Order: sequence, then C-alpha cells, then structure tokens
Amino acid sequence: MSAENCDSCGKGQIVKHVEDISFRQWSDRGHVHCRATIAVSACNNCGAGALEPGADKIIDEVFRREHDKRVAHWQSVISQARAGRHAP
Repeated sequence: MSAENCDSCGKGQIVKHVEDISFRQWSDRGHVHCRATIAVSACNNCGAGALEPGADKIIDEVFRREHDKRVAHWQSVISQARAGRHAP
C-alpha cells in the first residue's frame, strides 16, 4: 500500500491517525462543551489536514449526547424547583 501524496504542497505524504479533540458549539441551551476521538489525515510536510469519513457523524453524535445531558439536567432542576415551591 503506497502513501498518498499531499495535494497542497506536493512534497509530503498524508498520514492518517486518531486524534482527541475538544470543542464547543452554540445551542439553544448556550455553549455545549464536547470531547471526541476522531480519525484525521494530515500532511507530514505542510500540516494540511482533513477529517476522515465518518468523523463528522461522530462529532454530531457527541454534540447531541452532551446537549441532551444539558437539557435533562435543566429539566430536573426546574422540576425540583417547582416541587419545592408547592411543598406544604
């Protein structure tokens, strides 16, 4: 299997690896902070890189999971507050 040459610089070779990333994304609940492990490829000469196929799906799933946690947390807080208000 031969290495793929870089389209950007024409000198380097594309190296595929797994990378841990952290990011935040705006939502209806404010910024949601996320961490994910994704496959990326980058040139070993100029550093030009790209996500490997499927990485965007992982990022979307991580965001959705963290957003859902935030929604569930606030629903719990609101329910507890309402229960406390109506307590005898």
